Amino acid sequence: MAKHKLRRNPPRWDTLASAYFDGDINRLKCTDADLARPDHIKFQYGTYVTDFEPGKSKADRMERDAKRGPLHEIPDIDHWALEEYFWHGVPGDAWDPLETYLDFVGNRLSEVGKAQLRQWKQARLGAFRVGSVQGDTMLLEEWDVERQVVIGQPFRAISLGIGGVQPFRDARGDVLVGYVSPWKPVENLYCSMGYSIMPKIQDAEASELILNLRMPALVVKPLPWKMTSGAQHRYMREWRQRDWNAWLGDRLRFPFRALTAHPLTKKLVPLKLTALLHSNEQVARDLGIYVAVSGLPNIAATGVANVIPVDLAAPNWMPVAEYREYRRLAGPPPKAPGGTFKTIWVDH
Repeated sequence: MAKHKLRRNPPRWDTLASAYFDGDINRLKCTDADLARPDHIKFQYGTYVTDFEPGKSKADRMERDAKRGPLHEIPDIDHWALEEYFWHGVPGDAWDPLETYLDFVGNRLSEVGKAQLRQWKQARLGAFRVGSVQGDTMLLEEWDVERQVVIGQPFRAISLGIGGVQPFRDARGDVLVGYVSPWKPVENLYCSMGYSIMPKIQDAEASELILNLRMPALVVKPLPWKMTSGAQHRYMREWRQRDWNAWLGDRLRFPFRALTAHPLTKKLVPLKLTALLHSNEQVARDLGIYVAVSGLPNIAATGVANVIPVDLAAPNWMPVAEYREYRRLAGPPPKAPGGTFKTIWVDH
């Protein structure tokens, strides 16, 4: 059989950046005049540090690891990881994407302009209640999603997203979850960095999982059973033999907060887990593992596979994650009825 040489795919900039810059990499360099359109600078910067080495490999790996990490169930977690990469780089890697870009730009941008862009490295992930839109700025107030109260002082912000702040005109009272950095501190003007979600304020608690990206080293660390197919098989062999009720009983610390998909609406809703409902090993194998809960009307208990702890750094996260993955691979307990049973939401 004839051998065929593997052909590498062309760099993304051949099809992406060239459409805007005629394939001329030097046109990715911003100038002081471009500071009036920081959304354009973000595109230039983002293209440079994701389409050209060494940034491309670093960004690709960070996205890939996030999809195998503890927040892999969050839609578009790889996009969130890329946004984190833009402002803070890869956890544990001294290579700085923004400084690399500024070195590339060179004297096309003044030192004053570079100092302004370096403020992007102060970008902070948070939840912010949206207020009025005036001109090209919007009013934001930081929102505590757990206590459902405003914290801190209001400030005005521009947006690097498509359309600037115009899409926020009809979003007053909603919550923006995304990165915000200083832009013109003397004027108390900030910069919403573009990538975000916009839940209604009553649904904002479901976004608390995303805020774990404040601990990026944990988010982009692949779960051990997702490292390789062999690792998954090894874990599965162990999980099939495990006395889950006793094992979880030794590790879970109550009470703790979690999110769950509501059994009827399927929306993520918060609840508090208050105790493990103990049973023997055989009952656990047949019917699943259950915890007492509060905060979910008409539901007194739920299966452990139905919940996701909100705090990635807490000791409860990994035990629950292991059981959820086991249940995902093994399927529902063999004797458990579907759906809900009286006030118990069945483990699935």
